[in-house]
Amino acid sequence: MTTKRVTLADVAAAAGLSKTAVSLALNDSAGSRLSQDAVKRAKDAAKQLNYRPNPAARTLRTQQTQSYGFLSSDIATSSWGMAMVSGALRKSNLNDHALLISESSDDAVRQSRAIEALLDRGVDGLIVAEMRARRVNAPDVPSILPVVYANALGPKGSTSILPDEYQGGRDVVAALLAGKFRSSVAIIGGHPEQETNPEQSVTVGERLKGIRDSLREAGIHDWVEIKSLDWTADFGFDSLMSLANEGRRPDAVIALNDSIAAGIYNACNELGIKVGVDISLVSFDDSEVVRHLRPGLTTGRLPYEEIGEIAVEALLAKEPANEFILVPMQVQIRGSVAH
Repeated sequence: MTTKRVTLADVAAAAGLSKTAVSLALNDSAGSRLSQDAVKRAKDAAKQLNYRPNPAARTLRTQQTQSYGFLSSDIATSSWGMAMVSGALRKSNLNDHALLISESSDDAVRQSRAIEALLDRGVDGLIVAEMRARRVNAPDVPSILPVVYANALGPKGSTSILPDEYQGGRDVVAALLAGKFRSSVAIIGGHPEQETNPEQSVTVGERLKGIRDSLREAGIHDWVEIKSLDWTADFGFDSLMSLANEGRRPDAVIALNDSIAAGIYNACNELGIKVGVDISLVSFDDSEVVRHLRPGLTTGRLPYEEIGEIAVEALLAKEPANEFILVPMQVQIRGSVAH
């Protein structure tokens, strides 16, 4: 059975007022000359009847659809990406906005079609989101449409929301140095291409800079780095096994992501080394993989939900501040650091 939608006429009848008076009261229109009693009656009736304005009528009146577009290349295929969507949805819903989600992969034709579909639905703003924080081109949209970039670096003068990777690197190292091991440190992951090419990443270099600066400030100047573009568990496993076979097994390891760290756990099992006892290990991401590691992995959480929320907040501001917004990465302290 379909429930009849409560109309403005229903509210007016319940309040004993005209529809015009109720509309003025509910919109807090300045200069309406309505008495406080009339305004209260209108709002009380609307609340009792659970009245919601007709979005189609409101769109005709304001030329605003109260909806935002969320365009990404690969967000929906990742649990981390869905966290960003979740944050954006939550903030949108709290502010009575809809979020229209579209994915284009890296295909220019698909992206163009996705943008057209969002524009055809009259979105009031657009979020361009990336799973891998990198520089992206501005979408082909009208210049009057507000655009913010979530986990991505937009064109000069745009609003770009990114994790604070430099401070995140420092905080993860601080968690490592709070333990008892620091005589031999290995950094597993990273690659010159990721550090210098913004088309690859605009954050990996900052993460590594934070790590290296903190190690130097702690008086540690001699560490080993094993680099690769392949940040997988196999790479983590092979890296630690190689160091051990060369007689250079570190007592403290900084993995550049949780998948690498998972491989290091496996290598430690192979070598008879206890993580959190014989070796300290820290990482970045706080991904699903860490739920299965014992002892728990100390890792810097990528703030995808917060990035999604802040992107919507920037659009709600109507005129997004054209700036970098850096979002803190909270370190999740668990049992992988030996004390």
